[in-house]
Amino acid sequence: ATSLSKATHIVILTGFPCCMDHDQPQETDGPPGAVAIGRACVNLGKTACIVTDTINYPVVKAAAEGTGIECIHFPPASKWGTAERE
Repeated sequence: ATSLSKATHIVILTGFPCCMDHDQPQETDGPPGAVAIGRACVNLGKTACIVTDTINYPVVKAAAEGTGIECIHFPPASKWGTAERE
């Protein structure tokens, strides 16, 4: 709690393609939980950023819309080092 109170920027990680039997294998509880944590941080005056994988990015981006939370997604491991920001 002390580290969080002193921080100005918070990075929240989420995303794990766990529903592999589905056409869209997005994680089900991580994205909304990450957005809830991000909103709490923004309400405390922090700059919040959620980092996720490409598969979960559309869900996270939609959930974070209008919250002031930046969303970043990373491509597959074959393209690591080329994160895309929006």
